[in-house]
Amino acid sequence: MDVPVPHPKDKTHSIVPLLRNSKRPSEPVVATTISVYMNTISRLFVPKGIRPPKLRALGSTLAAMAGVPIPDIMVQGN
Repeated sequence: MDVPVPHPKDKTHSIVPLLRNSKRPSEPVVATTISVYMNTISRLFVPKGIRPPKLRALGSTLAAMAGVPIPDIMVQGN
């Protein structure tokens, strides 16, 4: 369903959202919904009884391991 929608901050541009609101596809997905999706998915890869890693920390760690400069990682964290 690659339907372009107006960019939320710049109506002169259109984007194709990566995630959609499954109940109301014309409405934007908010940050809390994305957080719930990502946490639900992350639990699928961790054995029961073990707490899944914090995704923000995991992203920073993976970026550093891939060679992204630390100042760039710090800018993304803010």
